[in-house]
Amino acid sequence: MVSFGGARDLEYELQLLTAIRAATVDGVPLTHLTLDGRHNLWHRFEQYVFSSDIVRFSATKSFDQYLTSEGGQSTAVSLKGLVVGLVGVVISGLAVLSMLVVKPKVIVFGIDRVSDAEYKSDFRMHAIYSFLKTRHVRHTEILHTVFNKGFIYNLLKRLRFAIYLEAADTLYAIGRALWRTRPKQITIENLGSLSDEEARFVRYVIKKYLGQKDAALFRISLLTFILSASRAKAIFAIDDARHYHDICVAAHHAEVPVYAFQHGHYTRFHVGWLAQQEVRGAYIRPDFLVVWSEFWRHELKRLGSVFDDASILIGSPEKKSVSLPSVQSQTHRTILIPHETDSPKLEMVKILQEIISDPTTVIVLKLRPDHTPQSQIQEYPSLAIDGERIKTITNSGKLQYRPACAVGVYSTFLYDMVEAGIPVGVLVDVSPYGHGMVENGLANAIHSHALHADIGDLCTLSDNELQRRRTLLTDGVLPLTETLERIARTIQI
Repeated sequence: MVSFGGARDLEYELQLLTAIRAATVDGVPLTHLTLDGRHNLWHRFEQYVFSSDIVRFSATKSFDQYLTSEGGQSTAVSLKGLVVGLVGVVISGLAVLSMLVVKPKVIVFGIDRVSDAEYKSDFRMHAIYSFLKTRHVRHTEILHTVFNKGFIYNLLKRLRFAIYLEAADTLYAIGRALWRTRPKQITIENLGSLSDEEARFVRYVIKKYLGQKDAALFRISLLTFILSASRAKAIFAIDDARHYHDICVAAHHAEVPVYAFQHGHYTRFHVGWLAQQEVRGAYIRPDFLVVWSEFWRHELKRLGSVFDDASILIGSPEKKSVSLPSVQSQTHRTILIPHETDSPKLEMVKILQEIISDPTTVIVLKLRPDHTPQSQIQEYPSLAIDGERIKTITNSGKLQYRPACAVGVYSTFLYDMVEAGIPVGVLVDVSPYGHGMVENGLANAIHSHALHADIGDLCTLSDNELQRRRTLLTDGVLPLTETLERIARTIQI
């Protein structure tokens, strides 16, 4: 039996977030504060706090160690950062001027990536760009970025103007440095039974993000001006609840509807998509969310989403990557395991080693297409990857044999495998991240203390059971192109 330990403690992280929500600021509950008198302030930051700050603190539970990881989070303007930021300001300014000439019908909001070879954009938004190009819809882009060398690389590869959210932040930081405004002193209380280290962290994080309120309002005012001047009919956005808030508020002011498109699964740890108790002010969210199937509409309702039924539309993009061989190997069992960014790699190394201790088993590690293979492989130290027993692919179409099963922690790719009729298992004691698949009857629970037995049972699932799972996930599917056509008629483009 192999012992697995040291995984990310998501339950603890969620408890810490709950403690933050319970805090008061100058006697007012944190969750009662508003951004502009109308929209809730703290919920704007929640997903980012949960996926960044809390993760880094929870790794050691030491406030001083957390501070050493802040690095790029500092609000100070370095000379190098200022220069790159000013490049972003200039490019954004040129993009605004171009927009006034082009008069786009649609503005695409996304993340500054060039992982889609065809459109030099984020591959997760491929279907949106394809639709706009096919229908000859004029469009421009507003992107979230980080002003570093990656920004310069993407800019040179994309070779087109875009408006960057962070250009407004650069202008605000310059103004703040020139006028040397002092941060407002606030009193944070009601921290309950938190330890001294946790209390220091909570006070710091609340001050850090509440201190960004004025910068957010400045960004919103610029975006409102840009969106009003553009006279765009709609914004098509990735549903990234870390970065879409300000453009959603600005779009509301400019009376431009925002349609967000699902890019991954939803769990109880996707706090930015979920409602809270006793919140004052409206949630900042897109007007509409387009999800892949009725399953995801029901899942959001089960989890308690900020989206009501009327604001959730169905639209499933075409998935060419799930084409799989029809024949399994006659000499070995192929187990497909996706590389997952947030999976605990030391645990995964032990699990992979235990799986291949069965000489009849071969692992195929499915890598992400938006990162280099080497950068992902090096996260699994001491494993002979790309050897006879552990192979890698970046596209499931490269598989030589049909997998006997797919096993992972939480990946959206596991849902693709359910749809493709592959038995799926979730490593439930490695992380609770993917428990929803088991709870919803889409996957088997795979336990580290019974790894071989559980995988053996998984591989013998009946065709009827696999079809039941597939139907549950895909019921009510509507092609995204049809949904986009309906949206286009509604906004008259």
